Amino acid sequence: ALDRVLYNCMNNAIREVDGQGQRVHLVMHTDEQDKPEHLRVIVANPISLQQETQLKERFGGNYSALFTTNYSTTGSGLGLQVVADFAARAYARSVEKALEERLLGVQVEDRWFKLWFHWPVADAV
Repeated sequence: ALDRVLYNCMNNAIREVDGQGQRVHLVMHTDEQDKPEHLRVIVANPISLQQETQLKERFGGNYSALFTTNYSTTGSGLGLQVVADFAARAYARSVEKALEERLLGVQVEDRWFKLWFHWPVADAV
């Protein structure tokens, strides 16, 4: 399931990146513990001023709605709902509860689209 979520996020970021030669940033880190419990994944890509304006007009800054509506730039009708469903299920939460607990989210600022989600770390023993 994690690979599906990551693939979806990276594919979206690559498709929506503003300008040729721009980079998509992928950051993964665990919580600061001797025995980490959570992996945090951040996927960020630059977007155009037009994309940023469209998102702000459509969602008014409530980007959590990207995970709960069928908003899609390709017309697939799924958008980030797949990401939300898998990430929430990884913690046995509803999508709404996962958003409330900030287990996943989106931030748009300074022409950057930043998506994050958490995933439980598997016990290696």
